Amino acid sequence: MMSASLAEPTGPRSLSGSGLGTLGLRVNNDIYTLGSYIMAKGFGQFAQMQEALKKAKQVQQNATRLQDELAETTVEGSAAGGLIKITMTGNQEPLSLSIDPEALKEEREVLEDLILTAFKDAYTRSTDMMRNKMNELTGGISVPGLF
Repeated sequence: MMSASLAEPTGPRSLSGSGLGTLGLRVNNDIYTLGSYIMAKGFGQFAQMQEALKKAKQVQQNATRLQDELAETTVEGSAAGGLIKITMTGNQEPLSLSIDPEALKEEREVLEDLILTAFKDAYTRSTDMMRNKMNELTGGISVPGLF
C-alpha cells in the first residue's frame, strides 16, 4: 500500500533547485518535490488529463470553425409546392422570404399558414444540418453548450 504526505524535500531525489517546486511529497518514506515525483513516477493521470484538455481545446476550435461554416451555408424551406420559400443560414438566421404571386390569391389565414410551414421546413433543415455536422465533429458524443 502506498502512503503519501507533505514533507520538506531533501536528499538525493530533491530537485528544489530545478524550479519544479519546493513543496515536498513523502511517498513510502521517499521524499520528492512535485516535479521530481512526476519525473520519477511518470505522468500517468496527469498526462491523461493533459491529453483530455488538448482534445477539448481541439473540439472547441473545430466548433468555432463549424459556426463560421454554418453562418455561410444556406438552406431553403418551402410550402405549397414552392409557392412560398424561406432561405435560412445553418445557424437558423432567416435571410429571405419569397412568395409566388399565385400564393397571394389565397386568403390571409392560408397564406400565414403557408409561410409558417415554409419557415418550419427551413428551420428543420437547418437544425438537421447543424446536428449532422456536430456529430461529425464530435464523433457522436454530446457536448453540452456547444450549440
